[in-house]
Amino acid sequence: MWIERHTTRRTFDQSLMDAELDSDFIVLFNGRPGVAALWNMLLRRETPHIQVVEKCPNKTVHRVLAESYVALPAKDFFCISLEQCMRRCKTLLLRARDPGIARRDRGVVAEAIPDAVDHVSAGEVLRFGARHLFNRGRRKVTALLYREEHWTLATQRFEHDQSERMLMKLGLHLEESLPTALWELDWHHLPERDDHFYADPFLWKDESGQYHLFFEELSYEENRGVISHVMLDSLGKRFIDAPKVVLRQPYHLSYPFLFQYGGAIFMIPETSANRTIEVYRASQFPITWVLHKILLDDVIAADTTLFQDGVTWWMWTSVAKHGEPNYDELSLYYADTPFGPWTPHPLNPVVSDCRSARMAGNVFRDRRNRLIRPAQDCEHSYGGAIRFCEITELTRTTYAERIWRNGEPPEGFDGVHTWNRTGDLAVIDVKRRLSRWMKPRKRLFTPSRKGHENSDLVLRPPWAGRNGNGDSARSG
Repeated sequence: MWIERHTTRRTFDQSLMDAELDSDFIVLFNGRPGVAALWNMLLRRETPHIQVVEKCPNKTVHRVLAESYVALPAKDFFCISLEQCMRRCKTLLLRARDPGIARRDRGVVAEAIPDAVDHVSAGEVLRFGARHLFNRGRRKVTALLYREEHWTLATQRFEHDQSERMLMKLGLHLEESLPTALWELDWHHLPERDDHFYADPFLWKDESGQYHLFFEELSYEENRGVISHVMLDSLGKRFIDAPKVVLRQPYHLSYPFLFQYGGAIFMIPETSANRTIEVYRASQFPITWVLHKILLDDVIAADTTLFQDGVTWWMWTSVAKHGEPNYDELSLYYADTPFGPWTPHPLNPVVSDCRSARMAGNVFRDRRNRLIRPAQDCEHSYGGAIRFCEITELTRTTYAERIWRNGEPPEGFDGVHTWNRTGDLAVIDVKRRLSRWMKPRKRLFTPSRKGHENSDLVLRPPWAGRNGNGDSARSG
């Protein structure tokens, strides 16, 4: 136990490291108290679930005051992961002492808390070290052969009668299953480049019915994202012309969220590299955009998304502290107009979970009037999958949501992290390895269903597990 405490002191002061001795709280790491429990969890490369619970010696039920599923983008590097967990633990202890945040109903630990773990298995340490060395060597070799995260786009045309008949054959009900039942239909792979990637697609349908596609384009040589635009044909399967850059800055841009207000069209691209949330107005749609207003300054915020419920404007964004991942916590703000002033929600962060925090597209209402928030599942890798969350409570003082559906990436692909639909057209982005020696080819994504051996798209319920343990991450 001395080794754990000695190493942990680098980033965690003694009062926090001995939180289990605090008169008010117990810190649990995947349900077990003690710093050694955290060590064992990291050595096994598990996703850390950190909970701060009330210390009630005479009770078998303990109320959870604060909790988080922590993103670890470098699971093969023990000290980095340990430091991130310690930082989050310190933050959770502060939240647990905040009466406003602690009042939120986070559930209970129903059973008696087990004894603290007091040792670390030597076998686990040796296995971790061997795996670390193997993975470092594998990554170096793989980097010579592949680009690990090559993003590309796919569309799906939703023709109501045809799609409804297909879903009925699959035993799915259209009214209850949208949008995720659409994953059971075919996706069409859009053109791609081997020296650029395309990601974060957003659709806009103009008054003439023409579909416009805005997305992040990143040149591997420049390694800085810009916002590009292209028009799609009537079926949404082809580019009418070549993509053109419509917004470029000296800092990285991505996630071009679009909205209309007062007869004008606006865009909020991600500008976390500039520590701002910026709004641009289309002075000549779709090719010319001018800075309209800075919503928030001196903030590292990713994938900002707005929604107006008829009265209030809501803004979801992933705010990160310096040096921490920006995809395991989600903050919420509200205002009377989309240009602010924006007030932070008293329960921020409203989500602290790498499996469903970061935004993955527009918030929308489905056919049953449920409010749905697409979210990224980054448990195993950044942008590994999509979760559709139903927001069950949204007021200026309360917030609650539940996982409604899961969207897995196509087979042969390593991730999907944006889903948007406008009119009868849906669009996603998918990532895969790209060979440095072979040109990409056009593909049609065929869904997984009975009678088809070559499955590409798999939709699983929330309780289904996922395979894969990639650890690469792209911020922004």
